[in-house]
Amino acid sequence: MHIGKDAFVGAHALLLTNVRVGEGSVVGGGAVISRDTEPWSINVLPRTVNIGTREKVRHPDN
Repeated sequence: MHIGKDAFVGAHALLLTNVRVGEGSVVGGGAVISRDTEPWSINVLPRTVNIGTREKVRHPDN
């Protein structure tokens, strides 16, 4: 399993073996992720439905 940078995984989400959560993706609570998620996507519901995308996070230069 790999969780990309700036990704969020909700409570009680189930990530199956060898799944990659893309950079910036959101996985809703209780979702079952059985395949890779696209970067910056929003994934919810028990059978994992991609309901949209989110804007890429811009980090200020330090």
